[in-house]
Amino acid sequence: MVLIECVSHLLRPMSLFIRLAINLATGKVIIVIATSLGLSLLISFSSVGELLVTFLVLLGNRIMFCFEAGRGVAQAFIFCFLLSLYASEHSE
Repeated sequence: MVLIECVSHLLRPMSLFIRLAINLATGKVIIVIATSLGLSLLISFSSVGELLVTFLVLLGNRIMFCFEAGRGVAQAFIFCFLLSLYASEHSE
């Protein structure tokens, strides 16, 4: 039983790191996909309506970038908070 507890205490920071890295990477992948969609639409537009749709996609991409930056700050805060919580449990 002690071995299982030791392993769980050692794996907590690693699982937090993996969670943080995956969350940040998926947001960046979504932004890259939306940007490539917007740029491909911008290159191949043939009417004013398509141009308007392209600019809306690119504007949405900028808004997503702002949300992604805020989400990154929140993820960093949660990571630091949980890491300090786990460290305080370990020091007792």
